Amino acid sequence: MLLFCFLGYSQEKEPTHNSHFGFAFSPGVIQQRNTFLEANLFMGCITTEPHPKTPIIGVSGFRIGLESDLHRTIAPKIGYEYAILGLDLKLTAANYFQDKNSEFRIIPEIGLSIGGWASLTYGYGIPLNDGNLTDIGYHRVGLSFNLNKSLHKAVFSSIESK
Repeated sequence: MLLFCFLGYSQEKEPTHNSHFGFAFSPGVIQQRNTFLEANLFMGCITTEPHPKTPIIGVSGFRIGLESDLHRTIAPKIGYEYAILGLDLKLTAANYFQDKNSEFRIIPEIGLSIGGWASLTYGYGIPLNDGNLTDIGYHRVGLSFNLNKSLHKAVFSSIESK
């Protein structure tokens, strides 16, 4: 998994068309009663060259990873992200483990994005079972990044041209 994370940011070949399949390492921080750190691998469509008729730069695809408060709670998760222009939509399924308790949640998120490269989202964790977890709130605010070299270059070159 670490190899794919590094490959996502170390891409040297520029795409020759508007969209291509790619990887990105996606770290982030989440505030939900406690502060959580997350690490994800993004796999999906990365749009880096805006088409003259539709100037869209962004990402859409699957994310797999972990989030943890680095104390006693860890959550493997899988989800889907669609982030274009200034909008980011995510839907995630996470299973939180804390001590001997476990809770499965569906987490829809909506927020602001900078071309899919950086996103600030609000989400609500919908528990599907009662795990009696104490360190996790229902409301969450997250800041995440999709670290991919071609996406970074496309986002910042479009900002500089404006």
